[in-house]
Amino acid sequence: MKIAVLGCSFALVACGSHAPTTMAQQLLIDQESGIDHADFTTSTEIPQHPPPDLELTTSGNTARAIYATTVSLPVYPPGQYSCLDDDGVRYELVFWSGDLVFATATLDPRGCQTVTIDYQHGSLTLRGLGDYYDTLASELGVPTSDLYP
Repeated sequence: MKIAVLGCSFALVACGSHAPTTMAQQLLIDQESGIDHADFTTSTEIPQHPPPDLELTTSGNTARAIYATTVSLPVYPPGQYSCLDDDGVRYELVFWSGDLVFATATLDPRGCQTVTIDYQHGSLTLRGLGDYYDTLASELGVPTSDLYP
């Protein structure tokens, strides 16, 4: 797997109504223009709970919109959590710059609703709450119910 570095900018800024981003998150936010396509796949950690049968690819502005929405989520607060209703379903978004993987986001749509983004410099855990999955479904061109069967 190849990893792309699209440049760096380290600044603390506010992102919408969220608290200020971390430097790592701002690095990811600043790279939006370099994303040209994204792949969405599903999997499960519990065989008795199959994931939705979705495998999609987006490109151009749609891929950048999904990327921007995902990396702009609020940072998951530190601490220990007990997350109920986790059925093991996971989604993966792979963000590409040309033929290089820039970042991979692993989404836990139930349970703790984490969005873990792995990129060249490490990983970042964000919260996929609120209307995130409605927005994601809309950008992917599927009904929200397809993400929550």
